Amino acid sequence: MTNLEALKAETLGLNIPDEVLTYQLSKQGLRATDPFAGGMGFDLAIGWSLIYAFRNPKSWQQGDMSETWDLDSLRKLISYYFNLHGVDNPLSEVTEKPTISDVSFLH
Repeated sequence: MTNLEALKAETLGLNIPDEVLTYQLSKQGLRATDPFAGGMGFDLAIGWSLIYAFRNPKSWQQGDMSETWDLDSLRKLISYYFNLHGVDNPLSEVTEKPTISDVSFLH
């Protein structure tokens, strides 16, 4: 199984184009055609691929078929993959206000 095949299996049903998955793998230093080995880079590629899915419409309808995404569950899954390796989740909300402790540059 290749990295791309494994990433497609992890994101099955989210309709993420192969080009996006390949790009997310390459951002993590992985080649789509290399044998799957897992690890931090692969987990982060999953997280970034899920963010792609998160940014798309939360539901669709075509004729008598429709599907709705549970965005809260998707957000939790994204958080899991980033926190797995201690990486800050890009979707996390900033809860602390910035504090300026040195204003000497203003004088």
